[in-house]
Amino acid sequence: MKVKNLMDALRSCDPEAEVVMVFQPHWPLETALQGIAVRKEFKDGDETNDDDGDEAPSAPPPRRNGEAENDVVLVQGDFLRYGSADAWNAARR
Repeated sequence: MKVKNLMDALRSCDPEAEVVMVFQPHWPLETALQGIAVRKEFKDGDETNDDDGDEAPSAPPPRRNGEAENDVVLVQGDFLRYGSADAWNAARR
């Protein structure tokens, strides 16, 4: 899923609703969403950012091993409860 697709899917949602993650379709669990991270912010443990904001954004580098520096990663938070397998049937793309 691309960021624009996620933004489109969220557009019709209540902006005050909680965001939770569900995973494991055969034994669904729900967790809180702790936040997001962009891969280049944590790749290889490098937390420095050399971007001074003066340059125009460049095209993302090619993917290696299925990863790109501009990937947006959803970071799992605390366990909340058991989920429902029906979430996969109701998923919007």
